[in-house]
Amino acid sequence: MNKSKKEAMWLGCWATRKDTPFEFCWPENSVYALGIHSSNDRSKCESLNFDKKLEDLEKILNSWKRWKLTLLGKINIAKSLGLSKLIYNASVLSLPENFSKRVDKTILDFIWDNKPHYKIKTNTLIGDKNVGGLKMSELELMNKALKASWVRRFNTEVDVPWKIIPNYMTRHLGGFKFHLPTKIELLVKEWSLLKSKNYINGLFLLRKIQS
Repeated sequence: MNKSKKEAMWLGCWATRKDTPFEFCWPENSVYALGIHSSNDRSKCESLNFDKKLEDLEKILNSWKRWKLTLLGKINIAKSLGLSKLIYNASVLSLPENFSKRVDKTILDFIWDNKPHYKIKTNTLIGDKNVGGLKMSELELMNKALKASWVRRFNTEVDVPWKIIPNYMTRHLGGFKFHLPTKIELLVKEWSLLKSKNYINGLFLLRKIQS
């Protein structure tokens, strides 16, 4: 093991510790592992993990503005080259407040050439084609589907090491081996709907869960 290339940071109740054992590199601001920046400073984490991604998204979309794309072409670019860069971070981290709105506005401005009034309602854009929609993705709805997919993994996959921490944190409820309550069952169903890109039914079910 090359210790000079290993980074470590004290977190949680040990965040104030100053010792630097194991001959690792101990950065003061953040550490980077498996595509995620970790830090004791929440705003720093959000900036590195999300604000930077949004800046990259804006650069990508701006580079395509000079091409005369059709509406469907712009939607495909936004989904394949834009939102795809946010999926991993959104699946393992909580989105910062209003981040999804900022992303959606950036994408809609790209689709409608920064015009103040959109020609088609957002609900129509994200709807399936068989109901008159254009299958555009909305980050907030996608984020909820990604989070719901973890509930499905907890209850369908075999015992694996990554389940140790969530099972420990929910031990007072019996871990994740207990019967799913009604709302979580609805979340699993929502995930299935959204995975099949049936956004209209998924949106209806999401409102039902929130009520």
